[in-house]
Amino acid sequence: MAKRNPFECALAFKRIHKTIMKINTAEFIVSNSEVEKCPKDFLPEYAFIGRSNVGKSSLINMLTNHKNLAKTSGRPGKTQLINHF
Repeated sequence: MAKRNPFECALAFKRIHKTIMKINTAEFIVSNSEVEKCPKDFLPEYAFIGRSNVGKSSLINMLTNHKNLAKTSGRPGKTQLINHF
């Protein structure tokens, strides 16, 4: 399988995303380390999972049209919690 450029994938996702749904508001809710402590909600959820330093936070910021909603770091492996927005 050919390796894809994550930035190109994010742009393609954004084009598709704009035709399917629009995120009107976004806010940080909580960080925790245990699934049992996740907020109870009945709205659809999306999970971004990937290796360190691949752009998960940048993707969240791009999709929500916020610059610093999800914190980005140059140090791989820094985020070790489940972040809820």
